[in-house]
Amino acid sequence: MPILSPAQNSALTALRTSFLTHRCTLLQGVTGSGKTEVYAHMIDAVVQAGGQVLYLLPEIALTSTLITRLKARFGEQVAVFHSRLTARQRTELWMGLMERPEAYPIVVGARSALFLPFLHLKLIIVDEEHDPSYKQQDPAPRYNARDMSLVLAGICDAHVVLGSA
Repeated sequence: MPILSPAQNSALTALRTSFLTHRCTLLQGVTGSGKTEVYAHMIDAVVQAGGQVLYLLPEIALTSTLITRLKARFGEQVAVFHSRLTARQRTELWMGLMERPEAYPIVVGARSALFLPFLHLKLIIVDEEHDPSYKQQDPAPRYNARDMSLVLAGICDAHVVLGSA
C-alpha cells in the first residue's frame, strides 16, 4: 500500500479520531488532492477487520477509473453495482452478498447500491457528496443517497465518510 503524504496521513488520523464520537465525517479536498488514497487506507483497515465497505459514486461514468484503481489494489474483493449491469449480474451480486458476504467486502456503485443486503457493512464512502446525481428526482419515491447512507449506517452500526471538493 502506498505511503500517505503528511497531509493525507493527517486527514486519515482526523477521520479515525472523528469516528470515535461521530458516525459521519466530512473529508474535504479538491479533485486530485489524494482523497482516494485516504479512502483506500480506510477500506483496507475495514476489510482486514472482516467488515464490508460501500463506496458510492454519483455517476456511473466515474466508476471505471475508480474500479481500475481499486481492483489494482484489492483484486477480486471489489464488486460493482449500477444500473448498466444486466438484471442477471445485479441478481448474482445480490444473492452473493446474502450467501457469502465475505466474498464481497468492497462494493462500488451508484446510489441504488444502498439497497443491497449488506451483512457486515462498517464503512460507507459517499464520494463527491455534493453532486446532484445523488438526489433522486423521478420517479417516486424520491431519496437522497447521502441522507440514506446516514440512515443505513445507523442500521448497520457503520461509519460514513462524505467526500467533497
